[in-house]
Amino acid sequence: MHHGTPVRRGRDADARGLSSVREFAAGGRGGYPVGVGLPGEDDRVEAEVLRMIGRALRVAAVLLVGLGVVSACGSSDRPRELSVSDVRPCDLINSESLQGMRIGQESQKLDSVPGTMDAEGNTCFYGITAGNTIYVSTITNQGVDRWIDPSDEDVRSEEVSRIQGFRAVKVWFDSKRPDPDHKCWIYVDVAGGQSLRVRVEQSYSDEDPSTCTTARRFAEAAMRTLAN
Repeated sequence: MHHGTPVRRGRDADARGLSSVREFAAGGRGGYPVGVGLPGEDDRVEAEVLRMIGRALRVAAVLLVGLGVVSACGSSDRPRELSVSDVRPCDLINSESLQGMRIGQESQKLDSVPGTMDAEGNTCFYGITAGNTIYVSTITNQGVDRWIDPSDEDVRSEEVSRIQGFRAVKVWFDSKRPDPDHKCWIYVDVAGGQSLRVRVEQSYSDEDPSTCTTARRFAEAAMRTLAN
């Protein structure tokens, strides 16, 4: 009779299922021993590993970009950008700022930056009655960072108090500490790759303040005009 055949097949299927359960309980997986991957399982594992690596790389990229932004912001630390590309240095020092400075010569304009070989920009200079000269320069191709740790062993520098909120660096020469009568330069970090510089040569009179004091005074006057 045909009625018994399905029942027998069902019993055979139940037997095979029970055998698989027993094998799984004994450490196998449906006829595949532990340590042997199921068909297609290696591909699935590999795909999952690749997805995990991709996620890790994306997270790392985001973190690196964030660090770069923070680093870039911290390196300038300016209240804002004050480009000096179109600024005329003689317009930065007004007559009020010159009071008490004993200026003996009207301002003169130079289309260069005296004292440096590779600096580009413009300069306005003033002659003092005692013989000193003050140079106010707008430098368009150099920032102040090159003076933070100068490579020339005869050049010294230090960061000083900010001017109008902008970083300022004092530069002097030939001695461990600034000589009050020798040349002194003040650089102000006005914009990326640009700076304002005041250069004061040797002082010839005991009545004059130190060269660094004079440089600072002119830098402050110039920055008041530039910032406002």
